[in-house]
Amino acid sequence: MRDKLNLYLKTLVANKGSDLHLKSGSIARVRVNGVLKKLGKDAMEADELETMIQEITTNEQYKKLKKDVNYYKNKLLNNPKEIAEHTMIVDLLRNDLGKIGSQVRVEDFRYISKIKAGKKELLQTSSKISAKLNKNWQDRLGDIL
Repeated sequence: MRDKLNLYLKTLVANKGSDLHLKSGSIARVRVNGVLKKLGKDAMEADELETMIQEITTNEQYKKLKKDVNYYKNKLLNNPKEIAEHTMIVDLLRNDLGKIGSQVRVEDFRYISKIKAGKKELLQTSSKISAKLNKNWQDRLGDIL
C-alpha cells in the first residue's frame, strides 16, 4: 500500500495539486486548480484505505482514530456489502408498503442511527420510507406477511 500512496502523493506534487482525496468505494482523486481529477479507474476498497491509514499514522494516532465514532460511521456507510443489503431491504419494504398504500417514497436513504443494546450503543444504517395508507389497510396486512 505504501507504494500506491507514494504514487498518489507524487502525482499530487507533480500536478501542483492542493489535496489528495481518498475514500473507500471511490476512485482516488487529486485537486488541481480547484478541480478534482481521478487517479486511475478502480475504486479504493475499505481494507486498502485502512492499511494506508495504518502505514502513515503512529499507533497512538491510529488508536485515537479508531475510537472516533465518525470513523465507524464512515466505515459503515462505505461498506459495499452493507450498501447492497440495505438497498435490497429498502426495495423490499417499498414493495410491501405498495400493497397496502400509495405514494410510497424513500424520504431519507441510508443514515446512521444509534440503538441501545444493554449498556452499549450500536450504530446502524437506517432509511425512512413513507406511504399514504389505503383505507382499511389493516385488513390487508396478510398481503405483506
